Amino acid sequence: MFKKVLSLIIIFVAIFSLVFISYANGLISKIFIQTNHGNTLECSHAVDRSGNIYYILKEQNQSSLISLDSTGRQVYKKNILSVVGKDCIFDSIYVSQDKSLLLTVYNLIPNTSTIKQVGVYMFRDDGSFVAQVFKRDVERFYDSKFRLISNMSDDDKNIYFGFLNGTSVDIFAYEKGNKSPIISTNEYPLGDISNKINTFFVLPSGEAIFSLEGGSLLKKSRNNVDTTYKFSGKTIVDRFWFGGNQFYCRDAMSGSIYVSTLSKLDPAIVINGNKVISDKEGIRFGQLDPVAVGNVGNVMGILDKNGINSIFLGGFAFLPEIGKTDTSDRNDLTLWFLLVGILAGTIIVSLLLWDFYCKFLHMRLSILYRQGFLVILVIFLALYFLTSYIIVPKSEEMQSKMYLTEQVKAGQMFIAAFKADSGGTQLDINKSSAFFDRFRENLSSSLSFAQSVKETNTGGDTFKRLAGQDRYETAIQIAKTGWQQSEYAMLAYGENYPDALAAVPLAKKQNAPILLTDKDSLNPITSTALRDLKVKTVYIIGGKVVISAAIENQLTSDGYSVKRIAGQDKYATAIKIAEELGDIKEVAVTTGDDYADALSIGAIAAQKQMPIILVPKDNLTSSIQNYLSTKNIEKAYVIGDQFLISDNVVGKFKNPERILGKNKYDRNIAILDKFKDGFQRDKLCLATGENFADALTGAGYAAKNNGAVALVKSDLPVSNNNFIKGIPTSLANVTVFGGESVVPSSLVQEIFGVSLKPQTLNTADISFMAKDGGYSVAASNTRREVGFPAALMGYGKNFSSEIQKAETNTVISYEVMTQRGRGLCVLMPTGLTLSGSPVTLSMVVGLDSLDKDTSVMTGTVTNYMRIIGLVLVLLVILVEYFNVFNVRKLKKGVDEIAAGDYGREIDVHSGDEIEDLSDSIRALALNILSTTISLDKLNASYYRFVPLRFLEILGETHIENVGKRSQGYKENMVMMFLRFKFLTSRGERSEEIFAKINDVVENIVPIVSENKGTVYNFFPNGFNAVFEGSSEVALQAALRIREVLGALNQQWKRNGQDEVDIRIFITKGNIMLGFIGDEKRMEPAAISNETQKAWPIIQLCFDSDIYIACTEEIQKEQPQGAYRNRKIGEVAIREEKVQLFDLYDSDPYTLLKVKEVHADKFELGVNLFRKGDYAKARNIFMDIIKHSSQDGAARNYMYIAEHNLRSEQKQNAYTTIYELERMR
Repeated sequence: MFKKVLSLIIIFVAIFSLVFISYANGLISKIFIQTNHGNTLECSHAVDRSGNIYYILKEQNQSSLISLDSTGRQVYKKNILSVVGKDCIFDSIYVSQDKSLLLTVYNLIPNTSTIKQVGVYMFRDDGSFVAQVFKRDVERFYDSKFRLISNMSDDDKNIYFGFLNGTSVDIFAYEKGNKSPIISTNEYPLGDISNKINTFFVLPSGEAIFSLEGGSLLKKSRNNVDTTYKFSGKTIVDRFWFGGNQFYCRDAMSGSIYVSTLSKLDPAIVINGNKVISDKEGIRFGQLDPVAVGNVGNVMGILDKNGINSIFLGGFAFLPEIGKTDTSDRNDLTLWFLLVGILAGTIIVSLLLWDFYCKFLHMRLSILYRQGFLVILVIFLALYFLTSYIIVPKSEEMQSKMYLTEQVKAGQMFIAAFKADSGGTQLDINKSSAFFDRFRENLSSSLSFAQSVKETNTGGDTFKRLAGQDRYETAIQIAKTGWQQSEYAMLAYGENYPDALAAVPLAKKQNAPILLTDKDSLNPITSTALRDLKVKTVYIIGGKVVISAAIENQLTSDGYSVKRIAGQDKYATAIKIAEELGDIKEVAVTTGDDYADALSIGAIAAQKQMPIILVPKDNLTSSIQNYLSTKNIEKAYVIGDQFLISDNVVGKFKNPERILGKNKYDRNIAILDKFKDGFQRDKLCLATGENFADALTGAGYAAKNNGAVALVKSDLPVSNNNFIKGIPTSLANVTVFGGESVVPSSLVQEIFGVSLKPQTLNTADISFMAKDGGYSVAASNTRREVGFPAALMGYGKNFSSEIQKAETNTVISYEVMTQRGRGLCVLMPTGLTLSGSPVTLSMVVGLDSLDKDTSVMTGTVTNYMRIIGLVLVLLVILVEYFNVFNVRKLKKGVDEIAAGDYGREIDVHSGDEIEDLSDSIRALALNILSTTISLDKLNASYYRFVPLRFLEILGETHIENVGKRSQGYKENMVMMFLRFKFLTSRGERSEEIFAKINDVVENIVPIVSENKGTVYNFFPNGFNAVFEGSSEVALQAALRIREVLGALNQQWKRNGQDEVDIRIFITKGNIMLGFIGDEKRMEPAAISNETQKAWPIIQLCFDSDIYIACTEEIQKEQPQGAYRNRKIGEVAIREEKVQLFDLYDSDPYTLLKVKEVHADKFELGVNLFRKGDYAKARNIFMDIIKHSSQDGAARNYMYIAEHNLRSEQKQNAYTTIYELERMR
């Protein structure tokens, strides 16, 4: 059965692999893999009077016209790539009153940013193509002023639009329902405004309205009368919509929509960009992009929500969300049916082949074919998946990283060239515009910017940077680089510094990274980092005001041990941390009003394990005074002069030494100089001195690596840079904390004198972005107007947030789908400012060259893998044929040996393992018979010495696996201790003694085995055993043993032989089972406290006429009234009290009746004895003995009671007369 199932699996895998590679792979990707929104672009949105929405979805290999109804449901998706061409830019869709769709398209020269043709294409509202109604060949650079076709309007007869023809505008009319050529109705000269037009709009009257730079509208009429309207405030109109007897336009700056009559320019706001359209989510109208206005005043807008575009549709007064523009193929039922069909076909073909293999071939196939097929299948699949999922993706990733590195270096060169041209770090709008104009003029060719080469005396030109997109991710990068795992972690508040400043020495002591969190909730990436680092204990630094109890509760519920270190203020918190360090001799004293000094000495203080004491300027707090009074501090390093820490405060410390500097950077240098022998020079770390977070988390990393932290910024004096430069032997040994925006590579290279190599800059869109309310363009090579919102530039919905990340951390890069196709958006800090706000460089680089290189690389790798696969297959076939030839000869010889011809020679001379195997088979045949007999005898004798059940308790299945490490620990095991002695002692020979002992053992040991017991130790006078079942089975075994021994004694008595007296003690406890001995000889053994107590109790049983004894725990586990028993009482064994019970069901009959008749009296006597009424107890036990002297327990109690009445030394526990006499 197994062979059948295995063969079916192999056949199915083979067929499925072929089908998957040929057909199903693409379908599965479309259906199950989430669409990468960085590879799609939705553009050219429009809405008709019925609320139907139209737009273009641009993907990597197709462009589709999509229609949604007024509920957001997709009506159709039609690929129009064959109509409009591949290299094109879509501008707008105009929906006429008769619902014809007019799509404006600009075609580019491949792999360039040059427009070669502009056209207008007409479609019906069902998506079917009608005609290209307009076409012009042009040669124009694609930039923000690329629109050559105006926004359109229409009336009952014609559709109107304009064409920007250099320094004039041609007005055209296209007659509806007529295939006649389009008609030019008039022309407007533009003069010097042609390069200042943002967009324009043609009215049915033939008039044209232009949006110009500077926030003005210009209306040109046929009577050559120009009308101008100037908006108040900064305004950029980037879209017009026709609305019957009025028109609408959008201000890109505010997101507001204006409405104006056609007869005159009198725009008024119809919906403000700040208007909240969703009270629940707080969504403002200005957040929607794109937006479209229909010719009846209906409005649609798109809002990106976590990569999914939400659709809002309605009017200016009410604009609800109606759905999503999710056009992925996962909802395409055709694809699902096709996939199901392919899977069904695969299963059917597999079953047919399997049926043929089983019924016609009888599951027999030559090893040559079978092995060859399997090996070829494995080689094929291995090479395919190795190529498709490892080699090619890794190569693509490497090429992408190299490409990104080139663009980053090019961007750095561009920034350097701009700074050299502008002569400062303050961005001048006029100078930057002139610079970008010169850049744009040369953009068609490669531009090369090189920073001047500086002298270098360092050994390397690279360094390690640990950075994330924000301070929280930077802390995680530092932690994961410094620690693969850590039992402890420090958790500090990420938005302010006071509580966490003193934590670095404690982090060093606990070998713990420092992570950051928000106030009210644990940052998800921090939570993941704690889990990845396998942290067990989290130190929360600071009180609940900075890190809430909710975070502490979350950590506790996640399984972490949490310890909060907090005082009533930052000074007390620092003292609490200091107390965690134990006894110390030195302290570092820094101001609590700033972070820099504490961070400067943090790593060094951590290595010296001296606490960092934060102090106020003028007076010590009570917590600091109390700490100083309890510690024998011999030295204090005070950071800063009397303006930071007064002499009054310094005087409170013993043997203080000030470390001075005129600012925090000078003091940092002074600290590094003071302790230059206290850290490794090749472990230098750099961090910005302008905020605390990176230096705080990095100080723990530096301390772990015995390094130090130098604080840097862009305008440090040469002396500071020279000191830092002189610390490490190579820049390669330097670690930088934080991104490019806080510690630029150019700054590091400047400090260490490393040259920057020239790089080629090849990009089509470069902009400087600055924050003025929201992020907007400060300068651009695409002629975008200053102030144009970043969110509307078409570089992804998260463009503004990515700029914010780049501002504060490092270089940000992501893939974006633009009108020109796939692009790489690179954002990096520039070190420039505009009105106090940092300026970020934005570069959008086409990925065409990367795609081409990747395609070539993929083809090359695939061809090499095919050749390798073919060679491997040929080699496998050759080797398999040779092996099969010798295997067949070997099989023939084995068949004859199996038939009984053990002297048969096997003629195999392959010179490999097959020949060795044939020799071994012959040797095996000659020895197999004698070996089998010997093994049978050996196997039969194994378990005489080691019981099989004993092995099973240890978890061993074969005795050959047993060794000194074969051990087991069992809790609450039932144990039986049995001892016997012969009633007379005669002079007997040794063989007679052993015979009698073995006779006893042979009669009673099987009883133990029958009751699930295992004897693990034999003695000349008994054995020890454990039971796997309940304690009742042990009692039943004991009663049966007494019964068998009674019969055996009667037999011996008749034969004149000595009788045997037996005592049994049953208890429960923990026991360790194993083997003791050397490697040559071992015996089973057990170690238990119960074993140590057993022998004294057994001896007591012999002296008390108790045949079966048990502990109170055993007695309580038995069914009520199942066994006759009495409580003997407490017995003192090895300083431990044991409650002993006498089970007398198997006692000799006369003794049993005495115990049964006087059971109540005995119990009363025991209770009186326990209460100390020895006189009454003595009398009761004396009365029992009067009836029968056989009750040893009553006799012993009587003597103990008598002893206690006469002696000051009381015996409170039960014992025997002999033991009592010994104690006297």
